[in-house]
Amino acid sequence: MFGRKIVLCYNFVLDAMAALAGVLLVFVMVSVSADVAGRYVFGRPIGWVVEFTEYILLYIPFLAMAWLVREGGHVSIDVVLQALGLRTRSLVNAATSLAAALTCGIAAYWAVLTAWDNYQRNVLTVGIYPISKFIPLAIIALGLSMSFIEFLRQARRERSQWRDGALPRNGLSS
Repeated sequence: MFGRKIVLCYNFVLDAMAALAGVLLVFVMVSVSADVAGRYVFGRPIGWVVEFTEYILLYIPFLAMAWLVREGGHVSIDVVLQALGLRTRSLVNAATSLAAALTCGIAAYWAVLTAWDNYQRNVLTVGIYPISKFIPLAIIALGLSMSFIEFLRQARRERSQWRDGALPRNGLSS
């Protein structure tokens, strides 16, 4: 019961992160359009748009990447996978998910260490509107950490399918 609540909370956080990425994307679209209009129509660009857009374009993929893993939206080499049997395909998917989890886990570890170091030293970004470098690094660490968890969950699902004879998720054989 408690584990189910954790999973529900985790899935809610993933959905919220993806929704925030979508909102940020719309914000970038509107603000850059307003900046272009301001620059060429009124001769007065909006000063903060370019710098904040740079940060937001970093945030969007890291906020959405774990959600994309959960939804199965990452690129896979279908041609090779379709040539394999169902059990072998599940085994290959489990192995690649574990490799991706390991990669994300190592990168998340270093991102956390780097973010914490920058937080302790109060390092600021270089720009017109400097912010704590901890903020973008924390977003990177969050996205990689959540992707690490999601790739582990995916590997577990694939291992279960391999063990159970690789029946499709709806329980029907193909």
